[in-house]
Amino acid sequence: MNEVVNSLSKSLTMLMAVTRLNSGQVTTLSEAISLEKMFSSFANEFEETASTSGLSVVFEAHELSVLTDPHHLRTILTNLLSNAIKYSSRGLVRITATSPAPQSVVITVADNGIGIPTDDLNKIFEPFVRLPYRKDSVDGIGLGFAIVKQTADLIKAPIQVESLVGQGTTFFLTLPRSQDLQAVVAPAKDTYLRGLRIVVVDNDEIVLESMARTLEEWGCRVIAACDWVGLEAKLEMTSSPIDLILTDFHLDAGLSGYELIKRVRKRAGAQIPSILLTGDVEIRHGPESTATAVVIAYKPLPYEKLANLIQETISSFGAQASGGA
Repeated sequence: MNEVVNSLSKSLTMLMAVTRLNSGQVTTLSEAISLEKMFSSFANEFEETASTSGLSVVFEAHELSVLTDPHHLRTILTNLLSNAIKYSSRGLVRITATSPAPQSVVITVADNGIGIPTDDLNKIFEPFVRLPYRKDSVDGIGLGFAIVKQTADLIKAPIQVESLVGQGTTFFLTLPRSQDLQAVVAPAKDTYLRGLRIVVVDNDEIVLESMARTLEEWGCRVIAACDWVGLEAKLEMTSSPIDLILTDFHLDAGLSGYELIKRVRKRAGAQIPSILLTGDVEIRHGPESTATAVVIAYKPLPYEKLANLIQETISSFGAQASGGA
């Protein structure tokens, strides 16, 4: 039952990701990314899972850096690594970065798994196409490779695949190489998040607890509540200024995130920077979000991207305030 629930949760997350990609609302950044640091984080994330499956995982970055969107690149490589481990029962999974030309880097994800028939290689990037799965695992819904392809297209990173049945599969992702040695080390989150007082509201207690805990780990001071009544009671006990409001769109008792933001701002007597989280891609920036000066972000929103969005939102509001003065 636990495996089924986890599988359904992952499937829903993938469906939301595909919906967002198809909606045309997904934006991209261009940053210098240290592959050595990214691969190191993957090693911490995947080595235990691979070991449980009897596999070894090898990461080789060769101190290379690329110029791309870090969140989207992580999405691509996470899906490729997850599938490589899922469809392998022996040997090793290897992810390497090489620079065959001065201006480009090729990231290779290779496994010794079951392989993909030649006739199916052109189909794997289509939504809901499922490969034969291992009997000891819960099958997915065939969106992993579709997300990989759409995301790769979004960041203009050509992707190719080679495979032999029974011998394994190799994916090749080509990215522009970065020579900016100063930009490859991203600042620690606590350099710009530590000490921020953030209001967090979500009527899902599990989501609320997870988000509050993560923000606190980043050094933020969090005021968390499931609804307006609970939030108002907590606001009564503090007179400290609020730096940011982070709320879900759909709240209980017919209250919207917009209304909650208005109430908190009215109470504080200040135009507090605000982020509205929603899984509904139909909700877009429009007159209401413009009038209330609210940033809309779509779920699922990885915490790494949330940290960047918080910084950007607060900086943006600060710039507007300075310009208005």
